[in-house]
Amino acid sequence: MYIIASHIAYSKNGSETFGPANNICDFLLDKNKDFIFIKHCLSGHRQSEISSKSGVLRVGKFYNKNIVIGSLEKIVINLKNANKKGVVFIGIDPVNGISGVALKLFKRTKCFIYLTPDYTEVRFKNSVLNKAYHLMDRICLKYADEVWSVSTRIVKKRRLQGVPDSRNKFLPNSPDFNSIKRLGYDGNNKLVIVSPLSKALDFGPVIEIIKKVSRKYSDIKLQVVGSGDEENVFKKMAEQSGVEKNVTFLGWRSHDEVIKIISESFLGFALYTKFASWNRYGDSMKAREYVACGIPVIISDIPSTAEDISGYGAGLVVGEMNDQEVNRVCLFIEKCIDDKSFYNSLRNNALKMGKDFDKNKILSELLKV
Repeated sequence: MYIIASHIAYSKNGSETFGPANNICDFLLDKNKDFIFIKHCLSGHRQSEISSKSGVLRVGKFYNKNIVIGSLEKIVINLKNANKKGVVFIGIDPVNGISGVALKLFKRTKCFIYLTPDYTEVRFKNSVLNKAYHLMDRICLKYADEVWSVSTRIVKKRRLQGVPDSRNKFLPNSPDFNSIKRLGYDGNNKLVIVSPLSKALDFGPVIEIIKKVSRKYSDIKLQVVGSGDEENVFKKMAEQSGVEKNVTFLGWRSHDEVIKIISESFLGFALYTKFASWNRYGDSMKAREYVACGIPVIISDIPSTAEDISGYGAGLVVGEMNDQEVNRVCLFIEKCIDDKSFYNSLRNNALKMGKDFDKNKILSELLKV
């Protein structure tokens, strides 16, 4: 029996954002393994959910106005629903990880896996909360049988924190390569962004790129998948730049729909700002999904995923988006459109990267399933 406990982000319309926990659950479902998925709402505006083969149960009172009480409630929910001797408990982030520590100390788990989906030195502006967060993190590192991290930079950080390589494992945000229905490139000029529409997305330069490229290729299209606080701001950017006919905002879509949209596209954007400090330690799930679909990526050098894109030759890695970098991206897009041999080489490299980082292959090795 596997117990996965994680925080989940939800869109305004209630759609669940796909993350590392979903990847693990999909894998276990495919392998016909029994598991329970404990979902805690990241923003605290809805009750926690317990998902299993028997259905979905909503629990807790979601104390969203007090982070300490809310965190304690989540730990209680985890312990109550994972109190089954001999389970493999996967706790994602420190709050859920502490539950795994307790289960291990009371000998209610045969294996405690602590998974870090993102990392930052300053998680909270409140210094007391920030110290508590990192204290819980260090406790989880000490007691976990294995420490999984979604990026190579977090793996390196864990090594510096004293986690031996025998327990320090890398699990990127990759999809199941073989489950994706890839499409052959049909010559379209559709670009895609899959992202929450927040200040962490470097959207302004993308609009400038579309504006410049559309002067030569009027059929260039940008599909924006996602929603968020900056959605209206981004829409206004497109209108003011005169490219509203070239940019379509699709809102939140199901994960299957997202994969289909990516597979039908030409290039994918994964441009980040430094607004979210954890992006430096993050692994770009969108970039992983792009390459698994055979779509070359234009990515910022902020997340460590950019190192893989560069190493595989699966796209273009850019620095801070000034005029020079905007022009470099424009030239790259134009070359992809004009030079099919160059573009097909990028696609093949992307597919090689997607296959090498196949989620099922990595999880099979980690879980020995």
